[in-house]
Amino acid sequence: MAAEISFISLILTSAVGFVKVRETTLEIGERLSWLSGMQACGTTRLKLEYRMSYLPQFLTLASVFLLGAMSPGPDFVAVTSHALISRRAGFHVALGIAAAIMVWAALAICGLGLVLTQIAWARLAVRIAGAVYLGYLGSKILLSAWQARPPLVVGGAETTAPWRSGFVVGITNPKTAAFFASLFISVLPMQAPIWVQAVSLAIIGLVAMAWFGLVALMFSTRRVRSVYGSVRRPIDALLGVALIALSARIAVTH
Repeated sequence: MAAEISFISLILTSAVGFVKVRETTLEIGERLSWLSGMQACGTTRLKLEYRMSYLPQFLTLASVFLLGAMSPGPDFVAVTSHALISRRAGFHVALGIAAAIMVWAALAICGLGLVLTQIAWARLAVRIAGAVYLGYLGSKILLSAWQARPPLVVGGAETTAPWRSGFVVGITNPKTAAFFASLFISVLPMQAPIWVQAVSLAIIGLVAMAWFGLVALMFSTRRVRSVYGSVRRPIDALLGVALIALSARIAVTH
C-alpha cells in the first residue's frame, strides 16, 4: 500500500512539474513574441524617421523651384498667350513645359545636366535653338497683332499640338539645365537614395504642373478673356515684343 501511495505521489509530482514547465515555456514564448513585435515596431519607426529626415530637403526643393517657376520668362509668356485664346491650349502648353522641366530635372539628377552645362558647343546649341524658337513665336504673335481676325495660338493653331510648343519652349531654355544642376547639388545630399531622387523628380513635376496649370486657368477665365478681346492688339504686340526681347537676351547671354 505504501508503495502504491509513493507511486501515485511520484506521478502527481511529475504532472505538476510538467504543468509548470509548460507554463514557463508558454510565458517565455509570449515574451519572445512581445520582444519580436517591439523590435518590428522599432525598425518601422526607425525607417519612418529616416524617411522623414529628408522632409526639409523636399520642402526646400519645392520652395526654391516654385520661386524660380514664378519668375517671368519664356514659359510664363507661352502659357499666358495660349490660355488667352483657349483654356485647353493653355493647359496643354503647361503640360508640355512641365514635361520638359522633368526631362531637365532627370538629367540633372543623373549628372548629365551638369555635364551639358560644361560642354561649350552643347550649351551654345541649346541657347541658339531656344533663341530662334522664341523669336519665331514672338514674330507670330507680333504679326497677329496687326491682323483683324483673332490670332492663332502661339506656335500654331490648337490642331498643331500646343503640348509640343510648350515642350520645345521648355527644353530649349538654356538656364533650366544650370538651374537644376546647382539646385540638386545644393539641396540633396551626395549619393542620395534612389527613392529620394524619384520623390524629388515627382515634386518638380507636380509643382510645375500646378503652377503653370494655375496660370493657364487664371488667364483663360471669361473676365480675362473678355478684357483681352477688347484690347487684343496691344496685348499681342506686348507679348510678341516680350518674346523677341527674351530671344535676343538668350542669344547674347553667355
